[in-house]
Amino acid sequence: MLRRSSISLLPILRSYSHSHLDDSVEAILTTHAKQISRLTGQITSEYDARQRQLKEWRTSIDPTLQKVLQCYSQNKYHPLVVGSAMTGLASASEGSDVDLVLYTSTNEDILERSRLSITSNTAHSEKVLKRAVGILERSGMNVRLKALFSRARHPIAKIQVTVPRVKSHQGGKKEAFLLELSVDSMVHARNSLFVHHSLQADKRVVMLYYWVKHWLRKCDLLGSQQGKFSSYHTILFVIHFLQYKNHMDMNPVLSLMIDQYDDDLNPNLPFSHVYKIASTSELAHKQKTKNPMNTMQIGELIVRFIDFYSRMNLHDFTLHIPSGTNIERTDDDYDHIQLVDPYSDGQSVCRVHQGVGQLSTAVELTRHAFSLGRGLSMPFSFTGRL
Repeated sequence: MLRRSSISLLPILRSYSHSHLDDSVEAILTTHAKQISRLTGQITSEYDARQRQLKEWRTSIDPTLQKVLQCYSQNKYHPLVVGSAMTGLASASEGSDVDLVLYTSTNEDILERSRLSITSNTAHSEKVLKRAVGILERSGMNVRLKALFSRARHPIAKIQVTVPRVKSHQGGKKEAFLLELSVDSMVHARNSLFVHHSLQADKRVVMLYYWVKHWLRKCDLLGSQQGKFSSYHTILFVIHFLQYKNHMDMNPVLSLMIDQYDDDLNPNLPFSHVYKIASTSELAHKQKTKNPMNTMQIGELIVRFIDFYSRMNLHDFTLHIPSGTNIERTDDDYDHIQLVDPYSDGQSVCRVHQGVGQLSTAVELTRHAFSLGRGLSMPFSFTGRL
Protein backbone atom coordinates (compact mmCIF):
# COMPACT_ATOMS: atom_id res chain seq x y z
CA MET A 1 0.00 0.00 0.00
CA LEU A 2 1.05 3.62 -0.34
CA ARG A 3 3.53 5.31 1.94
CA ARG A 4 2.61 8.55 3.75
CA SER A 5 5.75 10.66 3.47
CA SER A 6 5.44 14.30 2.44
CA ILE A 7 7.88 16.83 1.02
CA SER A 8 8.44 20.56 0.75
CA LEU A 9 7.48 21.88 -2.67
CA LEU A 10 9.59 25.04 -2.79
CA PRO A 11 13.08 23.53 -3.30
CA ILE A 12 11.80 21.23 -6.03
CA LEU A 13 9.93 24.05 -7.76
CA ARG A 14 13.17 26.05 -7.85
CA SER A 15 15.05 23.10 -9.32
CA TYR A 16 12.50 22.88 -12.16
CA SER A 17 12.47 26.62 -12.85
CA HIS A 18 15.14 26.39 -15.57
CA SER A 19 13.56 23.45 -17.39
CA HIS A 20 12.40 24.29 -20.91
CA LEU A 21 10.80 20.96 -21.86
CA ASP A 22 7.38 20.97 -23.49
CA ASP A 23 4.99 20.36 -20.57
CA SER A 24 1.76 20.38 -22.59
CA VAL A 25 -0.56 17.49 -21.89
CA GLU A 26 -0.17 16.17 -25.46
CA ALA A 27 3.63 16.14 -25.17
CA ILE A 28 3.54 14.37 -21.81
CA LEU A 29 1.12 11.71 -23.06
CA THR A 30 3.18 11.07 -26.19
CA THR A 31 6.68 11.20 -24.72
CA HIS A 32 5.94 9.13 -21.63
CA ALA A 33 3.27 6.76 -23.00
CA LYS A 34 4.93 3.61 -21.61
CA GLN A 35 5.27 5.05 -18.12
CA ILE A 36 1.65 6.22 -18.16
CA SER A 37 0.49 2.79 -19.27
CA ARG A 38 2.51 1.23 -16.45
CA LEU A 39 0.95 3.73 -14.01
CA THR A 40 -2.50 2.57 -15.13
CA GLY A 41 -1.57 -0.98 -14.21
CA GLN A 42 -0.22 0.09 -10.82
CA ILE A 43 -3.33 2.11 -9.98
CA THR A 44 -5.60 -0.76 -11.08
CA SER A 45 -3.73 -3.21 -8.85
CA GLU A 46 -3.92 -0.72 -5.97
CA TYR A 47 -7.66 -0.35 -6.53
CA ASP A 48 -8.22 -4.13 -6.51
CA ALA A 49 -6.17 -4.55 -3.31
CA ARG A 50 -8.02 -1.75 -1.54
CA GLN A 51 -11.41 -3.14 -2.55
CA ARG A 52 -10.47 -6.53 -1.08
CA GLN A 53 -9.28 -4.90 2.14
CA LEU A 54 -12.45 -2.80 2.37
CA LYS A 55 -14.63 -5.88 1.95
CA GLU A 56 -12.70 -7.74 4.69
CA TRP A 57 -12.90 -4.73 7.02
CA ARG A 58 -16.64 -4.33 6.54
CA THR A 59 -17.18 -8.05 7.05
CA SER A 60 -15.36 -7.85 10.37
CA ILE A 61 -17.09 -4.75 11.77
CA ASP A 62 -20.59 -4.92 10.23
CA PRO A 63 -22.18 -7.27 12.81
CA THR A 64 -21.09 -4.95 15.63
CA LEU A 65 -22.05 -1.85 13.64
CA GLN A 66 -25.53 -3.28 13.08
CA LYS A 67 -25.89 -3.73 16.86
CA VAL A 68 -24.97 -0.06 17.29
CA LEU A 69 -27.63 0.97 14.77
CA GLN A 70 -30.24 -1.26 16.41
CA CYS A 71 -29.39 0.16 19.83
CA TYR A 72 -30.07 3.71 18.67
CA SER A 73 -33.18 2.73 16.69
CA GLN A 74 -34.62 1.18 19.86
CA ASN A 75 -34.01 4.51 21.61
CA LYS A 76 -36.12 6.47 19.10
CA TYR A 77 -33.25 7.76 16.96
CA HIS A 78 -32.98 7.44 13.19
CA PRO A 79 -29.32 6.38 12.75
CA LEU A 80 -27.46 6.70 9.47
CA VAL A 81 -23.91 5.73 8.52
CA VAL A 82 -22.43 8.55 6.40
CA GLY A 83 -18.98 9.59 5.18
CA SER A 84 -16.44 7.12 3.80
CA ALA A 85 -18.16 4.09 5.34
CA MET A 86 -21.27 4.90 3.29
CA THR A 87 -19.58 6.03 0.10
CA GLY A 88 -17.02 3.23 -0.15
CA LEU A 89 -13.95 5.44 0.26
CA ALA A 90 -13.07 4.03 3.67
CA SER A 91 -9.54 2.67 3.95
CA ALA A 92 -8.91 -0.21 6.31
CA SER A 93 -5.13 0.29 6.09
CA GLU A 94 -5.44 3.96 7.08
CA GLY A 95 -7.82 3.29 9.97
CA SER A 96 -10.91 5.06 8.65
CA ASP A 97 -13.50 6.15 11.20
CA VAL A 98 -17.14 5.20 10.88
CA ASP A 99 -19.23 8.38 10.75
CA LEU A 100 -22.68 7.98 12.28
CA VAL A 101 -25.38 10.64 12.46
CA LEU A 102 -28.30 10.22 14.84
CA TYR A 103 -31.48 11.98 13.71
CA THR A 104 -34.09 12.83 16.29
CA SER A 105 -36.64 13.15 13.47
CA THR A 106 -36.81 13.01 9.68
CA ASN A 107 -38.83 16.20 9.56
CA GLU A 108 -36.65 18.92 8.07
CA ASP A 109 -38.05 21.81 10.12
CA ILE A 110 -37.53 19.94 13.38
CA LEU A 111 -33.99 18.99 12.39
CA GLU A 112 -33.09 22.55 11.42
CA ARG A 113 -34.20 23.87 14.80
CA SER A 114 -32.37 21.10 16.61
CA ARG A 115 -29.17 21.64 14.62
CA LEU A 116 -29.25 25.38 15.29
CA SER A 117 -29.49 24.70 19.04
CA ILE A 118 -26.62 22.21 18.89
CA THR A 119 -24.24 24.45 16.94
CA SER A 120 -25.04 27.68 18.77
CA ASN A 121 -25.07 26.46 22.37
CA THR A 122 -22.01 24.58 23.62
CA ALA A 123 -23.67 23.39 26.84
CA HIS A 124 -26.63 22.01 24.88
CA SER A 125 -24.30 20.41 22.34
CA GLU A 126 -22.37 18.63 25.09
CA LYS A 127 -25.60 17.46 26.74
CA VAL A 128 -26.96 16.05 23.46
CA LEU A 129 -23.73 14.21 22.66
CA LYS A 130 -23.32 12.80 26.17
CA ARG A 131 -26.90 11.52 26.11
CA ALA A 132 -26.19 9.71 22.84
CA VAL A 133 -22.90 8.28 24.14
CA GLY A 134 -24.61 7.13 27.34
CA ILE A 135 -27.09 5.01 25.41
CA LEU A 136 -24.26 3.07 23.83
CA GLU A 137 -22.35 2.77 27.12
CA ARG A 138 -25.40 1.21 28.80
CA SER A 139 -26.01 -1.22 25.95
CA GLY A 140 -23.52 -3.80 27.16
CA MET A 141 -21.26 -3.38 24.15
CA ASN A 142 -17.54 -2.82 24.65
CA VAL A 143 -17.29 0.94 24.00
CA ARG A 144 -15.19 3.78 25.37
CA LEU A 145 -15.53 7.55 24.88
CA LYS A 146 -12.25 8.82 23.41
CA ALA A 147 -13.05 12.50 22.93
CA LEU A 148 -15.95 14.94 22.81
CA PHE A 149 -15.82 18.09 20.70
CA SER A 150 -18.86 20.13 21.68
CA ARG A 151 -17.34 23.45 20.55
CA ALA A 152 -16.45 22.32 17.03
CA ARG A 153 -18.20 23.66 13.96
CA HIS A 154 -19.66 20.18 13.57
CA PRO A 155 -19.86 18.85 17.17
CA ILE A 156 -18.91 15.18 17.45
CA ALA A 157 -18.14 12.46 19.97
CA LYS A 158 -15.43 9.90 19.19
CA ILE A 159 -16.15 6.45 20.58
CA GLN A 160 -13.96 3.37 20.36
CA VAL A 161 -16.04 0.29 19.66
CA THR A 162 -14.39 -3.09 20.18
CA VAL A 163 -15.45 -5.94 17.91
CA PRO A 164 -15.97 -9.27 19.76
CA ARG A 165 -13.24 -11.87 19.27
CA VAL A 166 -13.88 -14.06 16.24
CA LYS A 167 -11.99 -16.76 14.42
CA SER A 168 -10.64 -15.14 11.31
CA HIS A 169 -7.58 -14.70 9.15
CA GLN A 170 -6.26 -12.57 12.00
CA GLY A 171 -6.18 -15.50 14.40
CA GLY A 172 -8.96 -14.38 16.70
CA LYS A 173 -7.47 -10.97 17.46
CA LYS A 174 -9.85 -8.37 18.85
CA GLU A 175 -10.48 -5.46 16.51
CA ALA A 176 -11.84 -2.01 17.19
CA PHE A 177 -13.13 0.84 15.10
CA LEU A 178 -13.60 4.51 15.93
CA LEU A 179 -17.14 5.80 15.73
CA GLU A 180 -17.56 9.54 15.04
CA LEU A 181 -21.00 10.40 16.35
CA SER A 182 -22.97 13.54 15.53
CA VAL A 183 -26.62 14.52 15.88
CA ASP A 184 -29.14 15.96 13.38
CA SER A 185 -26.66 17.00 10.66
CA MET A 186 -28.62 16.81 7.41
CA VAL A 187 -25.80 18.04 5.18
CA HIS A 188 -23.67 14.98 5.95
CA ALA A 189 -26.37 12.67 4.61
CA ARG A 190 -26.86 14.68 1.41
CA ASN A 191 -23.11 15.04 0.77
CA SER A 192 -22.44 11.37 1.37
CA LEU A 193 -25.27 10.31 -0.93
CA PHE A 194 -23.89 12.57 -3.69
CA VAL A 195 -20.39 11.12 -3.37
CA HIS A 196 -21.73 7.56 -3.21
CA HIS A 197 -23.63 7.92 -6.47
CA SER A 198 -20.59 9.46 -8.17
CA LEU A 199 -18.40 6.52 -7.15
CA GLN A 200 -20.96 3.99 -8.24
CA ALA A 201 -21.14 5.55 -11.70
CA ASP A 202 -17.56 4.68 -12.69
CA LYS A 203 -14.72 2.95 -10.82
CA ARG A 204 -12.23 5.45 -12.27
CA VAL A 205 -13.66 8.00 -9.82
CA VAL A 206 -12.33 5.90 -6.93
CA MET A 207 -9.02 5.24 -8.73
CA LEU A 208 -8.40 8.92 -9.38
CA TYR A 209 -9.36 9.77 -5.80
CA TYR A 210 -6.78 7.29 -4.48
CA TRP A 211 -4.07 8.89 -6.59
CA VAL A 212 -5.03 12.52 -5.82
CA LYS A 213 -5.22 11.84 -2.09
CA HIS A 214 -1.79 10.20 -2.16
CA TRP A 215 -0.40 13.10 -4.26
CA LEU A 216 -1.79 15.75 -1.88
CA ARG A 217 -0.23 13.89 1.03
CA LYS A 218 3.13 13.86 -0.77
CA CYS A 219 2.78 17.61 -1.26
CA ASP A 220 2.00 18.02 2.46
CA LEU A 221 -1.41 19.45 1.59
CA LEU A 222 -3.70 16.78 3.09
CA GLY A 223 -5.21 16.81 6.58
CA SER A 224 -8.25 18.80 7.65
CA GLN A 225 -7.22 18.76 11.32
CA GLN A 226 -4.06 20.66 10.34
CA GLY A 227 -6.03 23.17 8.26
CA LYS A 228 -5.19 21.47 4.97
CA PHE A 229 -7.39 19.86 2.32
CA SER A 230 -9.81 17.23 3.57
CA SER A 231 -10.90 13.95 2.01
CA TYR A 232 -14.16 15.68 1.05
CA HIS A 233 -12.30 18.48 -0.74
CA THR A 234 -10.26 15.81 -2.51
CA ILE A 235 -13.23 13.87 -3.86
CA LEU A 236 -14.91 17.12 -4.95
CA PHE A 237 -11.79 18.12 -6.93
CA VAL A 238 -11.97 14.71 -8.61
CA ILE A 239 -15.71 14.78 -9.33
CA HIS A 240 -15.52 18.34 -10.69
CA PHE A 241 -12.79 17.35 -13.16
CA LEU A 242 -14.60 14.18 -14.26
CA GLN A 243 -18.02 15.80 -14.84
CA TYR A 244 -16.77 19.19 -16.10
CA LYS A 245 -18.83 20.11 -19.17
CA ASN A 246 -16.44 22.44 -21.00
CA HIS A 247 -13.25 20.41 -21.51
CA MET A 248 -11.61 21.38 -24.81
CA ASP A 249 -9.68 18.12 -25.21
CA MET A 250 -11.84 15.36 -23.71
CA ASN A 251 -15.41 14.29 -23.03
CA PRO A 252 -16.61 14.15 -19.42
CA VAL A 253 -16.20 10.81 -17.67
CA LEU A 254 -19.33 11.43 -15.58
CA SER A 255 -22.67 12.81 -16.55
CA LEU A 256 -23.77 15.74 -14.44
CA MET A 257 -24.63 13.84 -11.27
CA ILE A 258 -27.41 16.15 -10.08
CA ASP A 259 -29.21 15.66 -13.41
CA GLN A 260 -28.55 11.92 -13.77
CA TYR A 261 -29.84 11.11 -10.28
CA ASP A 262 -32.31 13.93 -9.81
CA ASP A 263 -34.71 11.70 -7.84
CA ASP A 264 -31.99 11.04 -5.25
CA LEU A 265 -29.69 14.06 -5.27
CA ASN A 266 -31.86 17.09 -5.93
CA PRO A 267 -31.06 19.67 -3.22
CA ASN A 268 -34.78 20.40 -2.83
CA LEU A 269 -35.74 16.84 -1.91
CA PRO A 270 -37.39 16.58 1.53
CA PHE A 271 -34.97 15.15 4.05
CA SER A 272 -37.34 12.30 4.87
CA HIS A 273 -36.87 11.10 1.27
CA VAL A 274 -33.09 11.52 1.48
CA TYR A 275 -32.97 9.48 4.68
CA LYS A 276 -35.09 6.72 3.16
CA ILE A 277 -32.78 6.45 0.13
CA ALA A 278 -29.56 6.60 2.15
CA SER A 279 -30.68 4.00 4.69
CA THR A 280 -31.99 1.40 2.24
CA SER A 281 -30.15 -1.88 1.78
CA GLU A 282 -30.31 -1.32 -1.98
CA LEU A 283 -28.13 1.78 -1.81
CA ALA A 284 -24.99 -0.02 -2.96
CA HIS A 285 -26.65 -1.38 -6.10
CA LYS A 286 -27.31 1.81 -8.04
CA GLN A 287 -26.88 1.29 -11.79
CA LYS A 288 -23.51 2.23 -13.22
CA THR A 289 -23.20 4.51 -16.24
CA LYS A 290 -23.66 2.62 -19.50
CA ASN A 291 -21.49 3.32 -22.53
CA PRO A 292 -19.41 6.14 -20.99
CA MET A 293 -18.56 9.05 -23.29
CA ASN A 294 -14.96 8.88 -22.13
CA THR A 295 -13.02 5.60 -22.00
CA MET A 296 -9.57 7.00 -21.14
CA GLN A 297 -7.37 4.88 -18.91
CA ILE A 298 -6.68 6.09 -15.39
CA GLY A 299 -3.04 6.96 -16.16
CA GLU A 300 -4.09 9.44 -18.83
CA LEU A 301 -6.81 10.87 -16.59
CA ILE A 302 -4.20 11.55 -13.90
CA VAL A 303 -2.11 13.57 -16.36
CA ARG A 304 -5.19 15.45 -17.56
CA PHE A 305 -6.36 16.11 -13.98
CA ILE A 306 -3.09 17.90 -13.22
CA ASP A 307 -3.21 19.75 -16.55
CA PHE A 308 -6.83 20.82 -15.91
CA TYR A 309 -6.09 22.45 -12.56
CA SER A 310 -2.74 23.88 -13.69
CA ARG A 311 -4.48 25.82 -16.47
CA MET A 312 -7.18 27.19 -14.18
CA ASN A 313 -6.87 30.55 -12.46
CA LEU A 314 -8.40 29.73 -9.09
CA HIS A 315 -8.28 33.42 -8.12
CA ASP A 316 -10.85 34.16 -10.82
CA PHE A 317 -13.17 31.16 -10.89
CA THR A 318 -15.48 29.18 -8.61
CA LEU A 319 -15.48 25.39 -9.00
CA HIS A 320 -19.24 24.93 -9.26
CA ILE A 321 -20.00 21.23 -8.74
CA PRO A 322 -23.82 21.40 -9.27
CA SER A 323 -23.48 22.74 -12.83
CA GLY A 324 -20.19 21.07 -13.80
CA THR A 325 -18.73 24.44 -14.78
CA ASN A 326 -16.37 27.14 -13.57
CA ILE A 327 -18.12 30.40 -12.72
CA GLU A 328 -16.44 33.79 -12.53
CA ARG A 329 -15.91 34.80 -8.91
CA THR A 330 -17.63 37.89 -7.53
CA ASP A 331 -15.91 37.86 -4.13
CA ASP A 332 -12.52 39.33 -3.25
CA ASP A 333 -11.31 36.56 -0.92
CA TYR A 334 -8.65 35.42 -3.38
CA ASP A 335 -6.75 33.49 -0.72
CA HIS A 336 -9.40 30.75 -0.49
CA ILE A 337 -10.59 28.31 -3.16
CA GLN A 338 -14.26 28.74 -4.02
CA LEU A 339 -15.45 25.12 -4.06
CA VAL A 340 -19.24 24.91 -4.13
CA ASP A 341 -21.02 21.58 -3.67
CA PRO A 342 -24.73 21.00 -4.41
CA TYR A 343 -25.85 21.54 -0.81
CA SER A 344 -23.87 24.52 0.46
CA ASP A 345 -26.29 27.26 -0.71
CA GLY A 346 -23.64 28.73 -2.99
CA GLN A 347 -21.04 29.00 -0.21
CA SER A 348 -17.58 27.48 -0.55
CA VAL A 349 -16.98 24.33 1.48
CA CYS A 350 -13.20 24.90 1.35
CA ARG A 351 -11.64 27.14 4.00
CA VAL A 352 -8.00 26.12 3.59
CA HIS A 353 -5.74 29.10 4.32
CA GLN A 354 -3.85 30.12 1.16
CA GLY A 355 -5.55 27.23 -0.61
CA VAL A 356 -5.39 28.91 -4.02
CA GLY A 357 -1.64 29.45 -3.92
CA GLN A 358 -0.85 26.05 -2.43
CA LEU A 359 -2.89 24.03 -4.91
CA SER A 360 -1.75 26.13 -7.89
CA THR A 361 1.91 25.65 -6.93
CA ALA A 362 1.43 21.89 -6.48
CA VAL A 363 -0.21 21.31 -9.87
CA GLU A 364 2.34 23.52 -11.67
CA LEU A 365 5.21 21.61 -10.08
CA THR A 366 3.62 18.26 -10.88
CA ARG A 367 3.00 19.16 -14.52
CA HIS A 368 6.69 20.03 -14.87
CA ALA A 369 7.63 16.77 -13.14
CA PHE A 370 5.46 14.82 -15.58
CA SER A 371 7.15 16.52 -18.54
CA LEU A 372 10.48 15.21 -17.20
CA GLY A 373 9.06 11.71 -16.81
CA ARG A 374 8.93 12.01 -13.02
CA GLY A 375 5.97 11.20 -10.81
CA LEU A 376 4.48 8.77 -13.31
CA SER A 377 4.67 5.76 -11.00
CA MET A 378 3.39 4.59 -7.64
CA PRO A 379 4.22 5.59 -4.99
CA PHE A 380 4.35 9.12 -6.39
CA SER A 381 7.76 10.80 -6.33
CA PHE A 382 8.83 14.20 -7.71
CA THR A 383 12.39 12.91 -8.12
CA GLY A 384 11.47 9.65 -9.78
CA ARG A 385 13.13 7.67 -7.00
CA LEU A 386 10.90 5.55 -4.75
